[in-house]
Amino acid sequence: MAQAFTGLGVTATGVAAWIDVPALVGVLAVVALAALVPALRAGRLPASEAIQAGSGSRGGGRGLRVHRWLSGSRLPRPVSLGLALPFARPGRAGLTLTAVLLGVTSVTFATGLQGTFARLVDGAFGDRAVRVEPAVDADGRPVMNDAEVQSRLRALPGTARITAEARKPARVGGVPHPVNVSAQRGDSAAPIYQMITGRWFNGPDEAVVAPSLRTRWRKSVRRSRRVQHRRAQHP
Repeated sequence: MAQAFTGLGVTATGVAAWIDVPALVGVLAVVALAALVPALRAGRLPASEAIQAGSGSRGGGRGLRVHRWLSGSRLPRPVSLGLALPFARPGRAGLTLTAVLLGVTSVTFATGLQGTFARLVDGAFGDRAVRVEPAVDADGRPVMNDAEVQSRLRALPGTARITAEARKPARVGGVPHPVNVSAQRGDSAAPIYQMITGRWFNGPDEAVVAPSLRTRWRKSVRRSRRVQHRRAQHP
């Protein structure tokens, strides 16, 4: 996730450790209450009344009419009983449907998020590209100069292109906080990045902007225009 957020130009984020404990305790508490309340109520009922309460219809005449209508159809008996049950017990059917929808939504969201981040990471850091950090000595000076690094990398089998990259914080007009700017030279790095819209830069005064930076810039411009408009109205 840290690599994916970095590729999107967003500061790496995560879930605080203290959230895990309340979430775990909260889930267990909800499950315990959901089982305890019906169990206490059923424990105070005689066996005959508990069986009748569990099998009887609370849907009134509506559930009975639907049950009779489905019984007269050509549907198999288990199917007709299953289709009539939601009308007999709409509350229970609604809770069951909600639980199923929440479960399916959670699994779909988690799977889709993982797949999206996996594609982003594979696009920038997958088998199509390998990041190489030049070695430095104890004093932080490079062991090899730039020409030697490039020569050794190009001599490796399967090397198609080499791009040197340096990242530094910089100020961008209209954005209040510094942003990470990636300066590149050498072969084009376009094939290893996922382009959402537009094209890769191919000349001076051009740049590829992450979606988060573009969103922040637009918000800052709109905010600045509103302030200027207020000043024009109230000089």
